[in-house]
Amino acid sequence: MDSENSKQEGQSTERADQPTDEYSETADVKVSPSPDPAMPQPPPTPSTNATSEHKRRDWFDYTKFVAEVIGLVVLIFYTVFAGVQACTMNRTLDEIRKQTPKIAESADAAWDITKLTRQQLIGTQAAILHIRFQVLFQYVISGPPAQGLRAIVEYTSGSAMASDIHESFDVVWETVPGLRNIGKPQHFDFVLHEFRRDDAHGPSVTAVPVDGLTSEVWEPIKLGKANRTIKVSGTFRYKNGFDEVPAQPFCFIWYSHPTVFNTMYQDFIACPEYASVVSFYASMERKEAEAQSHQKQ
Repeated sequence: MDSENSKQEGQSTERADQPTDEYSETADVKVSPSPDPAMPQPPPTPSTNATSEHKRRDWFDYTKFVAEVIGLVVLIFYTVFAGVQACTMNRTLDEIRKQTPKIAESADAAWDITKLTRQQLIGTQAAILHIRFQVLFQYVISGPPAQGLRAIVEYTSGSAMASDIHESFDVVWETVPGLRNIGKPQHFDFVLHEFRRDDAHGPSVTAVPVDGLTSEVWEPIKLGKANRTIKVSGTFRYKNGFDEVPAQPFCFIWYSHPTVFNTMYQDFIACPEYASVVSFYASMERKEAEAQSHQKQ
């Protein structure tokens, strides 16, 4: 019994060990022998990844070398070019230094000619204006009313158009003799924007309304038979067509003297000349009185 069981187990074991594939009986199974640890082993086959990495490194080194060579060439070219430019600039500066005195002389000469030409134009064409005052009481057909003091701007020479003409002055009554102020001065400002020399229109006249100045008051003053007179003082400035003429101060006093030696005076006198004119007519009076006394004898 035991032997039969053993045979059956052996057969079943053999069947279990046999392959189930239908081609298992004809298939050749190759089994590599186990390496002997005592035997030296050949080196491993190089991998494809290592080869590619090496090629990339070689290409990078080549590109870097080419770039360095190109950069060096560019640097050399730039250095040479800069040197050439520096030499050219130095030569140009040397030429400029040589020519600078001549250029300066030419510029100075041109500037002198320009100044001379401008001075000639100013001397011949610049407007020259003059201001004076007049007291007039009479009927006029046209223009400002002739009823008192008048400021008169006259174009004396030149041909350019004057502009921005400013008249600023005070008018005050003064005693005669002594020339002491009577009352407070009156201030006036007038502006004439443009003034061209034109004989058809004549001077520019502006009426000045002075307090207390009437034809009745003025008549004895005009004849030199009153104990007061009028004083006008201020400044006058304008542009002469080229430059602005600085403010010109003026001062006038009315003076009138009766006829002496067939001569009489009735006009505004510049303040610095007033004393000498008064002295002159005083001497004329004395001479006339002496002449009359000789005639009587």
